[in-house]
Amino acid sequence: MATGTVDQEMVRMAPGRGGMVVSAVGYRIAGVRTGLHRGLPPPYLTLIFSLDGPVTGGPTPEQARGPDAFRADIVVGGLQQAPAYVVQPERESGVQLAVARHHGAGTLRGLAAHVALSERRLT
Repeated sequence: MATGTVDQEMVRMAPGRGGMVVSAVGYRIAGVRTGLHRGLPPPYLTLIFSLDGPVTGGPTPEQARGPDAFRADIVVGGLQQAPAYVVQPERESGVQLAVARHHGAGTLRGLAAHVALSERRLT
């Protein structure tokens, strides 16, 4: 539920010269009503760095809100063929990059593998 005024701040960056990063958006949002975002498969890969706790979601609304929801501070999206559901908290901040598929898919797959191996080492 909203706690009063809504505070939103967005910063956009122009596309990079190499063509890999199509857009970059820094965001900070507070005081909004919690909800559920239905993310349709985008034309770009989406890379999110959450600065306010993990991104929580799932392939169905029930899973996104349930105990089996995925939770991660760094998310790579845009490879799915169906909608993904993401819980929108009252407060969130981070950086979101839209990455051209033909330039960034292999790079991001390597990053995802590296992050997965790092997480395994921590547990």
